[in-house]
Amino acid sequence: WLIQLVLRDLKEHEVLMSDDPALEGFTGFGPTLMSLFGMATGSTFPDSMDPLVGKLRWFILIFLPFTCLTILLFTPLMLAVVYNAYETNAKSRLKEFYIQRNRALSTIFVLLSTREAGSTERTISREVFGKFIRHLKRLPDMRHLKSSNIEIMFQALDDDQSRTLSPCEFLDACGCLMHHFWVTEMDSILVRKFGLRLDAVSRLVHSGKLDSAVMGLILTNAALVLVESYWDCTEQVSPPWADVMETILSVFYVVDVLLRLSVTSFGTYWAVPGNRFDFVVSWALFLAGFLTLFDAAKHMRWLMTYFTALRMLRVFRLIRNIKRFQTLYACLKNLWLISGDMVLMLGVMMLGFGMLGCGLFGGCLYSENPLLKGSDYLKEGYLLWNFNDMLSGVLTVFIML
Repeated sequence: WLIQLVLRDLKEHEVLMSDDPALEGFTGFGPTLMSLFGMATGSTFPDSMDPLVGKLRWFILIFLPFTCLTILLFTPLMLAVVYNAYETNAKSRLKEFYIQRNRALSTIFVLLSTREAGSTERTISREVFGKFIRHLKRLPDMRHLKSSNIEIMFQALDDDQSRTLSPCEFLDACGCLMHHFWVTEMDSILVRKFGLRLDAVSRLVHSGKLDSAVMGLILTNAALVLVESYWDCTEQVSPPWADVMETILSVFYVVDVLLRLSVTSFGTYWAVPGNRFDFVVSWALFLAGFLTLFDAAKHMRWLMTYFTALRMLRVFRLIRNIKRFQTLYACLKNLWLISGDMVLMLGVMMLGFGMLGCGLFGGCLYSENPLLKGSDYLKEGYLLWNFNDMLSGVLTVFIML
C-alpha cells in the first residue's frame, strides 16, 4: 500500500511514467504484493527492487525496513513458532507414551511379582523373569529375544545384584528388551583352538601402536591420491612406482586386518561398525592393487579411477578419531533421528503437491506451447522442471523448496 501510494504520487508529478521499465513488478497492488512476497522469501531479493532503486535511489528507504522486518525478524519468528508448536506436540505425545508404558509395566509387575516371607516389597525372581521372556519372544516384534540371553538381560536389569527385580528395576525392562544381545568369543580361533601365544601381536593391537602406524599409512595414501589426481587433471602419465606404491599400501591395509583378527575373534571384530568399513575397503583395495600388476588388467584402467576414490575413503578413519568430528557426527545423527516426522511430512507434502501439479499442469509445459513462447521459462532452460509426469512433478516441487 505504501509503495503504491508513493508511486501514484510520483506519476501525478510526472517523475515516473506508467510505462517506465523501473515499475516492472510494481504496476499495481497485486503485482506489488507478489513482488514483495518473493522478496520476503528471499527468492527474488534483490532482483525485484533493483530497477526501481536504480531509478530512484531513495526508494531503498522503503525496501530496507521491509527486508529487515520480513527476512531478519518475521520469517525466523514464524519458524520459531512452528518449531515451538512441533516441540510441544512431540513432548505431549512422548509424555503420554511414557505414562501409558509405565502404567502397563506396573500392571505386568503386579502380575509377575511375589512377596517373600518377612518382606513388604514385591519382587520378580529370576525363574519368573525367564518364563516371561520365553512367552514374550513369541510376539512378532520380539523374535530377536533369545532364551540363551535371559541371564544377560536379567543381570543388566538387576542393579543391586539381589537376584530379584524391584519395581524400579523392572521399569527399565522396555529399554533393555529392545536391544539385540549376542554372545561371541573374545580371542581369535588361533588362540582358542590352536593355543598360539601371540602376546607381541596383542600388545601391538591393544596398545594403540598399530593404530598409529595405520594413521601414517592413511596420510601417505591421501598424499598419493592427491598427487595422482593432479597427474590426471594435467593429463600426465603416472610413473610406474605409483602403481607399486598403491599395491604396497593395499597390502599393509590387509596386514592390519589380519593382525587384528589373529588376536580377536571375527565376531568381536565385526561388532564394531568402523572395523566393518576397514575390512571391506581393505580387501577391495588389495584386489584392485593386485590387478594393476597384470597386463591383462590394462583394459580395466577406467575402473581403477573409482578404486582411487575408494582409497580416499580411508581418510575417514583418520577423521573419525578427531574428537570434534565425533561430536559433529553425534549431533548430526541425533538430528536425523529426531527429524523423522519432519522428513515424512515433507515427503508427503511434496508428493501431494506433485500430484496436484500433474493434474493441473500435466502436458502443458513443453517447448512448442505457444503460450510459453518468449517466456523466461524457456529462455532460462527450465523446461526440465515440469509436471508432465509424477517424478518430474515431485522434483519440481523439491527445486521450489
